[in-house]
Amino acid sequence: FWGFKTLETLPLDELFNLLDRNTLFRLHWGGGSDKKREPGDFDRLVSEEFEPKLAEMRQTVEQEGFLAPKAIYGYFPCRAEGETLIVFDPANFEREIARFSFPRQPGGEKLCLADYFGQTFRDGQPDVLPLQIVTAGKVASEFCERLNKEGDYSRAYFIHGLASSIAEAAADYLHRLIRQELGLEAEQGKRYSWGYPACPDLGEQQKLFELMPITAEIEVGITEAHQLDPEQSTAALVVHHPSAKYYSTLDREALGNSAKPAPEVAVPVAQVPSVDETVTPEEQVLEVVEVAPLLEQAITEPETPPSGEQTPNGTETAPSEEQAPNEEQAITEPETAPSEEQSPSEEQTTPTDNS
Repeated sequence: FWGFKTLETLPLDELFNLLDRNTLFRLHWGGGSDKKREPGDFDRLVSEEFEPKLAEMRQTVEQEGFLAPKAIYGYFPCRAEGETLIVFDPANFEREIARFSFPRQPGGEKLCLADYFGQTFRDGQPDVLPLQIVTAGKVASEFCERLNKEGDYSRAYFIHGLASSIAEAAADYLHRLIRQELGLEAEQGKRYSWGYPACPDLGEQQKLFELMPITAEIEVGITEAHQLDPEQSTAALVVHHPSAKYYSTLDREALGNSAKPAPEVAVPVAQVPSVDETVTPEEQVLEVVEVAPLLEQAITEPETPPSGEQTPNGTETAPSEEQAPNEEQAITEPETAPSEEQSPSEEQTTPTDNS
């Protein structure tokens, strides 16, 4: 179908099955790293406290009503023009209704998300841009606020963390649905969220609200700082091109690798370049990184690349302690950039529309 569709409820059983427990337990519920623990301490914490607590919350969530996951998503006709993706009216392919701009890598392969979309209509048919927005529900924030006012800070903390992880599980659920509806292979169709290296401008999220009635349908708004509200919400686009991959558009040389170390602070990896090409931005984590004095409060790349994410809207995911996805990876920049003839858009294939 063209246009948007609203999912007023999402299946909680499936979302709980899709939960990233490592992220939930270590990041949202304070389990932390094993570095300062005795062997086996975290496993005991999980088995004796976290797993029973999660099971109890699953049993009471419908009765207490502290989660109400919803989603809105859609398929929009589009074509690429340079580093811009032009979106057209689903009812009139000749009428332009929005433009998304994406930065190009200053080095390396000089990638840009727009490259993965067709530049012309083929046989009168445009390319397709899938967009998705999910939320754990406004009730999650309201429930936590009420618990805090009542002084039940501990339960508010755990429900807040669970809501953040449910939002990420909802994003994964919808991503899989989009892949299925477009007839894509299991690993085809990468998901990109605004605020991350491939599309770092959070302001571009505002255009989603011009394309779909997000606030009216799922009660998600956007702040003046371009953050989604409630915070347990995420937005993304899906790139169906088989060559799509994850990359950073940040020029590391411009950061100045000789910056003197500064005090460590926890910052969202949304402000840090990602070099992991095996996981989605929604499969990354909040990491402790350094602040570069020469860029004042700008964030430099840590010595060890971030292995996970805190999304721009407050939801995070964490890697396993045994093997963080990014710890053994690095971007290698070829001596020469690919020619225009090698642009991914030249290999554009529009997926089968099975919807």
